[in-house]
Amino acid sequence: MVVMRNEKGMPTVSEFEEFELGMMTNDEVVDFFQRLVDFGVIQHLQGTYQRTLRQLVQAELVNLPPKG
Repeated sequence: MVVMRNEKGMPTVSEFEEFELGMMTNDEVVDFFQRLVDFGVIQHLQGTYQRTLRQLVQAELVNLPPKG
């Protein structure tokens, strides 16, 4: 059973566009990336998404799921 930390739901296409265009606030970026992790979408993305995730995890702003 997967427990979702965020109740907003799966990231939307418009959120991807807003991120790509730099139209999100810092809090929105953190929320967006946490949902990408929570819904397992991040593992299918490359480049900027992986680098941004790495930075957010290192800053302890986004939590990765436990390994197991």
